[in-house]
Amino acid sequence: MTPPAQPRKLLTPEQLARARELWLAGGSRDEVARGIGVTIDTLRARMADQLADLPRRGRGGNRRAPTPDPTPAEIRLACAELRRQWPIERYLPPALDAEKLGRAAG
Repeated sequence: MTPPAQPRKLLTPEQLARARELWLAGGSRDEVARGIGVTIDTLRARMADQLADLPRRGRGGNRRAPTPDPTPAEIRLACAELRRQWPIERYLPPALDAEKLGRAAG
């Protein structure tokens, strides 16, 4: 037995106007949904009816231009910055106690 269908969550005129504005400005589906206060699923459903007039876009994927790989100098600098945050104990040898040396304590 299937559960009863949920009523459609239609967008208000204000949400529709804002959604069109964000979409035409190049906002992603996530940004548009967040901007009008609905879930991605609700926006996706409304794009099939209330927002069917919006222009189509290419299929997903990363539309941002790839960032160039860091140079060796940039890598060294980033590593040095991380190491600067390490506590001094990281550079010290571990404490040696009698148990670690295999001796009986006492």
